[in-house]
Amino acid sequence: MKNYPFTQEGLNDFLHDLYRSSIRLQIKEQDRILECIQGWIPYRFHLSSPQLDYLDSLDEGFMDDLAQQIAYAINHQLPITLDKKTDAATTALAEGDSVKVTAYEAWQKGQASAEEKAPDPDRANFSASPEAKLIIRIFYRSP
Repeated sequence: MKNYPFTQEGLNDFLHDLYRSSIRLQIKEQDRILECIQGWIPYRFHLSSPQLDYLDSLDEGFMDDLAQQIAYAINHQLPITLDKKTDAATTALAEGDSVKVTAYEAWQKGQASAEEKAPDPDRANFSASPEAKLIIRIFYRSP
């Protein structure tokens, strides 16, 4: 696989390519995510220097949780949304924009969080569920 733009379209292309690959390669990609998500993100997605700096500053516990959520979503081929928000006055992400807050939301129908429900180890079809999704929110503020 290649390096993708850090956009929803780039994420969609990555997921499309990943899901068309063998199960062995999908598992290997999940292992990469779980081993070092801070290395995996720039390995798979084009990031600006400020984005790389911010990625390095994120809390290890937060990143470990995020890695678990991404690996779970990939394992079950759940929708993943990259929601990049900017100030209302900004219509696009400028080169100098800086990340201020990063959060993720894992949702399953009838539950507040996907981590509250353990994955089903017997689920072998890896089919997408319309009742679950992962949203990764990144908030930017122009300098």
